[in-house]
Amino acid sequence: MDTSFDLQTALRTARHRAWIVLASIVVGLASSYVVTGLIAPTYEATSTLFVGHGDGSTASGLQESPLAQSLAPSYAALAGTMSVEAAAAQRIRLPVGKIVGHVSAHTQPGLQIIWLQARARSAALAARIANAVAGALSERVASLNGGGRAAIGVSAVDPARQPAQPVSPNRSLGLVFGGLAGLLSGIGLALLRERLDRRIYTPSQAEREVGLPILAVLPALPDDVDDQDAQSRHRDDAIAEPYRSLATRIGQNGSRDETAKRILVTSTVADDDKTRVVAHVALALAEQGAGVALVEGDLRRPKLWRHFPVSGRTSLEDVLAAEQTPRLRAFGSLGCGLTVLAAVYEHNDASRILRSREFARVVEAATQAHEHVLVDAPPALASSDASVLARHADVALVVVRAGVTRASDVRTVKTTFRELGVEVNGILLEGARFPVRRRLRRLLAARPVTPGSVKEPRERVAAPPQQLQPEPDAPSAATNGRAAADPEPVETKARFGWKIETLARLVEQNAAAYPERSDEWRFTLFYLRSEAEIDGTLPKRFDSIVADSFGDLLAAR
Repeated sequence: MDTSFDLQTALRTARHRAWIVLASIVVGLASSYVVTGLIAPTYEATSTLFVGHGDGSTASGLQESPLAQSLAPSYAALAGTMSVEAAAAQRIRLPVGKIVGHVSAHTQPGLQIIWLQARARSAALAARIANAVAGALSERVASLNGGGRAAIGVSAVDPARQPAQPVSPNRSLGLVFGGLAGLLSGIGLALLRERLDRRIYTPSQAEREVGLPILAVLPALPDDVDDQDAQSRHRDDAIAEPYRSLATRIGQNGSRDETAKRILVTSTVADDDKTRVVAHVALALAEQGAGVALVEGDLRRPKLWRHFPVSGRTSLEDVLAAEQTPRLRAFGSLGCGLTVLAAVYEHNDASRILRSREFARVVEAATQAHEHVLVDAPPALASSDASVLARHADVALVVVRAGVTRASDVRTVKTTFRELGVEVNGILLEGARFPVRRRLRRLLAARPVTPGSVKEPRERVAAPPQQLQPEPDAPSAATNGRAAADPEPVETKARFGWKIETLARLVEQNAAAYPERSDEWRFTLFYLRSEAEIDGTLPKRFDSIVADSFGDLLAAR
């Protein structure tokens, strides 16, 4: 495991797991607030003393100031002696232990001033101790000098007063340190969680850790949606767009490779919305005019009937029980060749049925009658049924649910199918949430293409020989004569712009240099593929989106 530290990776991880960082900061602030509240406050009172002649002569004090300045540090050290502290305790009738260790004095070079501080649990007691020690120090210095008035002594010039605020604990400083400690610990926990959490969240992570391409990034739906009618849900363009893009790619691959007609769609474990995904893929393929057969393979927990009700239609059990495979009829009201063979009952002997000649006959009949055959297989790691179905498949697709599926499970499925002779073509990532789709729609609505607003691409598709001119609106009665006499020129514009392959190549070349934006670029490409022409070119109305989303890449070309 790579243990090197990268600041950019740490910041990206902290952003992806912001809730951990925020929770750690809140805990740090709350802990600091509670701890500082439990600590008893300490007050500090200061008494200011002057070192000079005891007779109060100003002229004498100025003449002897060098001597007084040299004695000030010695007098300050004398304040912390046991004799002075004991005398101060006797003055205010306190135990010596209340004063010893709670008094300090300091001075500065070149000054005849001594600052004496005393600390106590109450403001009044701190002031009493400071003044008592100041008086005791003055008496002790006078006794050491023989009591003469001409000797250099110590006198209080600013007696200590009761402090208004405690010096400790400093709650503001504690909150700052608590928040900082929470931030650092939150980033550390986020990095640790990222290291230990092997679930897949983003397309780039899936491709990096599994080694399979992302064929589609599918929208996340509420938990109560997966068992509802997929055909009615598919009419929502926001839901159907990614599946249509995927269907285009499947159709292109099928036209190039005739041996990829039978597609097995599976997942790693349950709760991956696999059945809903394969239902939408079948509908998207059928919308493009392809003949599609959708066969139930998860006989232990059949769910296709929830999306395609079998009332009045032939079920998979009916076809298996028939002596001869009946003619498979199109299902649904889309006006296209979509055949659904859904199971009605749960079968405990699913493995036996899937190995039977009758099931192989059904799959073979569907393959001969349709361009694509989709098999809704059970989770590959939940039972051996998916491995049994592998004999009826040319390629396999794995449905991965972001935040649920682990990368190690996908690698296991990939290895298992490869050993069975079936190649896993890619991943269908379901549930990855990106703000890109909403932003692209806003761009389409608010940013019409204007001449000169986009840098001219280097790779353009030649415009058709004959340009289509928009029909002019019928002129009104007031402007009929002017319009006929002075017609407005109509500007001819090219209908096509960027090629999807060019943008995809730029993204792949720069994904390593911009890892924080690679997921956004790939998701934008998934969206744009569904709007491209058959040859992969985008209409010119998407030039503003290309410039906004891929501007950095285009400028660096």
